[in-house]
Amino acid sequence: MIRKNKGLTQEELAERLSVSRQAVAKWESGQVYPEIANLIQISNLFNVTVDYLVRDQECVINCADEPNENIEQLIAFRLEANVNTYAAYANETESTRLDSHDFTYSNGSYTYHDTYIVGEQFAGEEAIWYE
Repeated sequence: MIRKNKGLTQEELAERLSVSRQAVAKWESGQVYPEIANLIQISNLFNVTVDYLVRDQECVINCADEPNENIEQLIAFRLEANVNTYAAYANETESTRLDSHDFTYSNGSYTYHDTYIVGEQFAGEEAIWYE
């Protein structure tokens, strides 16, 4: 459980979210689910996505189940994309989230997208698409 891994008690988490300890206990036991505003606060606090919080571990899809013969090409593209978007270097594109900074880089069949938000805590995500 992410709360325990971060060394927080139910009461400490409740205080940070301005909810009751009983609310946290009900969320963790599956009796009720947090409202979206609380999910967003939890995701920011633990530096994970809301998607990570709401999915069961069995629901996570591993896209790399099958061997990829083009893995070396993918790695080379990933490094090239980093060089071309690192530290807001170039290729800024339209924001996908409120107040986010987004960068896209394409070469051949690959497209890389990096999005991040800077504030009290940094939050970012990256993705690569093929064709």
